[in-house]
Amino acid sequence: MDKEIAIRLGKKIKRLRVEAKMSTRDFADRVEISLSQLWEIETGKGNPTLKTLLAIATTLKTTVSDLIDHI
Repeated sequence: MDKEIAIRLGKKIKRLRVEAKMSTRDFADRVEISLSQLWEIETGKGNPTLKTLLAIATTLKTTVSDLIDHI
């Protein structure tokens, strides 16, 4: 994944998580990933799998398509 795209995706996921009033620990638990993996995704250092993106989208009550739209 292109570095800039990963950073923009991570920022979008973090913004949506904060808007949903979920802590990092609560969100990571719901998505079933570690806190360090969530940190990597939100900072653009990690490359989430499609399975993880689907779990993130489901937890945020959105779709993968909406997550990656306009990033």
